[in-house]
Amino acid sequence: MSVFVKTLLISILMTACCLLPRFYSRIREHSRVLLLIGTGGLISLYFGDLLPDVLRLGGTSSLAIIVCVWAVYSLIHLFHLSHHKHGPETTDSGTTMLLMAAMVSHCFASGMLLAVSQELSSKIAATVFFALIAHKGYEALTFSLLLGERVRRTSWFLACVGAYALSLPLGVVVVKLGTSVLDAKRSPATVNMLAMVISSVAVGSLMGCMIHDFLIPSIQHVRRRKREALWLVVGGALTFLFTVAS
Repeated sequence: MSVFVKTLLISILMTACCLLPRFYSRIREHSRVLLLIGTGGLISLYFGDLLPDVLRLGGTSSLAIIVCVWAVYSLIHLFHLSHHKHGPETTDSGTTMLLMAAMVSHCFASGMLLAVSQELSSKIAATVFFALIAHKGYEALTFSLLLGERVRRTSWFLACVGAYALSLPLGVVVVKLGTSVLDAKRSPATVNMLAMVISSVAVGSLMGCMIHDFLIPSIQHVRRRKREALWLVVGGALTFLFTVAS
């Protein structure tokens, strides 16, 4: 399967899962439960699969990049919260832009990783593809539910979904254009380093988004309804079992 077919399949999945909650009201009625399940699943996938894989690839160098990307996102997030106290509309707009920036950069880096994996080996390429298929579905669904709470206008919602869904194929195109221009200078060591940097940026941006936009809002909700913490556990357990089985 070519990288462009893989990209098309993942992009279609992301778009479908983003649009489903917006136009199927039955899903929106259970949005909070789905958000908690998705958050639990994202945490499980992140610490049980994505983070260990990236650390095995780059070790302390990967860890340093991940921490730096997370720290930058956190500082921007905290700066925004402390300097935009002029009303809920300004705050909502700013936090939505931060959410979009984190998710778009994460998907862009994921697309770059998908393209770079083709240069490593068929086994690694297949692993990256199935890992993206496994988590992009409920990542997109959870992102859509969170975005739907902040963006009411359908036109803006569709624009955000479009930017989110197109960021992954854009990452693939950038890598393909870059490697075709620099084809003569490529080496296994260069490809491995590129894969390490790209995957570390992707995981670092996802960590910032996961903590500030998914985990913290979920914890605030669970504090009011402690019994619903069970949904976080369910999402994490199901994802862990799926990851182990695959």
